[in-house]
Amino acid sequence: MRVSKEGAAYIDLGLAILGAVTEPGQCRTHEEIAAYCGCTKQAISQIEWRAIRKLRKIAQGNPQHPLWDVLAEVDRLNGLQGAWDGV
Repeated sequence: MRVSKEGAAYIDLGLAILGAVTEPGQCRTHEEIAAYCGCTKQAISQIEWRAIRKLRKIAQGNPQHPLWDVLAEVDRLNGLQGAWDGV
């Protein structure tokens, strides 16, 4: 999926504003985020998975890295129990 620079700017702006107005611990669905950013749920899902992939590369092979537990929890919530273990 390709997004124009203008479209990407609107998504970035929407995510920044949403991050500022969302209370800590409050969860939002892909649908809510997409409506706020003016894009599709699929676009939000792709952004999420790209970010997770980047975080995995940072923490890869270092179980002591602070991101390790966060990524294991992301996998658990997505039904991928154990997928992050041993990477």
